[in-house]
Amino acid sequence: MPTAKVRKSILKHYVNNAGLDYPEVLPTMKDFTGAEIEAMVHIADMRGIDLIKAQDCIIPQAITLSGDIIALREWAKNTCLPAEAVPASVAVTDAKRRVDV
Repeated sequence: MPTAKVRKSILKHYVNNAGLDYPEVLPTMKDFTGAEIEAMVHIADMRGIDLIKAQDCIIPQAITLSGDIIALREWAKNTCLPAEAVPASVAVTDAKRRVDV
């Protein structure tokens, strides 16, 4: 799941693409994926409502599939590289763990 900082960047991207004004008060977007943020912006644009109201129209998959998400996060912890930049020492350590198939 994207961090709060990344969620804000994703929101900004989709708000700009939709031609909407970036809101002064941001929706929390807790547990939202990038696709869910995109859907929220689309709902706000199509219905002519603010993003906070549009957020209420979406139930994040992190909630509806919480057991699956927890298992996936545990698996990914030592298997995948994070989407965000990490310190070089961590990246090197993680790269050594990867196995080419």
